[in-house]
Amino acid sequence: MVIITLAISGFAVGRRPTAPDFTLPDLEGHQVVLGHYRGQVVLVNFWATWCAPCRTEIPDLMKLQAKYGARGFVVLGVAMDDDGRNVVAPWIRTERFPLGAGRQSVNYPSSSVRMPSPIGSAESAASR
Repeated sequence: MVIITLAISGFAVGRRPTAPDFTLPDLEGHQVVLGHYRGQVVLVNFWATWCAPCRTEIPDLMKLQAKYGARGFVVLGVAMDDDGRNVVAPWIRTERFPLGAGRQSVNYPSSSVRMPSPIGSAESAASR
């Protein structure tokens, strides 16, 4: 969090290296292009619906997005669930997290990526 605070406060001014560009579909099928956020502070959060620590950090990320979004801070969520969008989209639609006085759905763009099975796993062997 210190690095994020320093970058937002203007401490990290000057020429910084840029991340490689990538494009992922969001949960509605729209393309999220990292390059569209050039010049902003971007936190790419890899998470999964089954990951308890991941679910615990979502309200903190939502607070950061709410507090610093107008100043150029963006959280991009990338869910790594095995069943991809089929699991993540309904989860995002129904889950609510504490933010301010109430509970809200995730307030930052989210994508879902299906990870290939590890080499040698039973699932990988069955698909050969």
